[in-house]
Amino acid sequence: PMAHTLPERSRAAASYRAVLLPLFFLSGFSGLVSEIVWSRMLVLVFGNTTLATSIILASFMAGLSLGSYGWGRLARAWKGSLLSLFGCLELATGLCALLFPLWLQGAVPIEVWLSGSVPLGYYPLSVLRGLLCFILILIPTFFMGGTFAVLGGYLIRGEDRIGREVALLYGLNTVGAALGAGMAGFFLVRHLGNTGSYGLAAGINLLVGLAALLLGRKARLPEGRPPG
Repeated sequence: PMAHTLPERSRAAASYRAVLLPLFFLSGFSGLVSEIVWSRMLVLVFGNTTLATSIILASFMAGLSLGSYGWGRLARAWKGSLLSLFGCLELATGLCALLFPLWLQGAVPIEVWLSGSVPLGYYPLSVLRGLLCFILILIPTFFMGGTFAVLGGYLIRGEDRIGREVALLYGLNTVGAALGAGMAGFFLVRHLGNTGSYGLAAGINLLVGLAALLLGRKARLPEGRPPG
């Protein structure tokens, strides 16, 4: 394919900026709605103790961190469209949100067996529960954690703009996440229930993913790689 200069790639990315930034805001919103609802569902299985809640939160953060690291490394070597890759990650996150209740239902017999049949103390049992919780959460949060790294790789052009661009992306995603957490905690779960809330979050992820894929098909220019 014909080579393109960095200014041309920058103009191509800028032409989609007005759409991509709101999409990333929605991604943060849906991500926290899903996490709040998943946490409410998980405590019904693993308990509502401080230790159980801490294990659930730690599993979320570990999955997001692993996703950001893994997909960030992949993005630097990716030969295709980073925008399309971002869309695929959003679609995968939405599908995982829809499948999560089924995974949790399948984990219930394992947790019951661990609690009633395995002669372990409180802390060893908590470790095993934590491992089971981590496995449940790892797949959706691994996809979710990669969205920032991949979209940042598409939008950030040049090391001199890393600070400003990362701050903008992270800020938008954080504002969306805070709004999602507030809406889920005080409104969505109350009025839509767990099923309606994670269905809404999954729908937003799927729409964001489809929009990114459509934009990726229009973005014909080869994209720059994330700095580093």
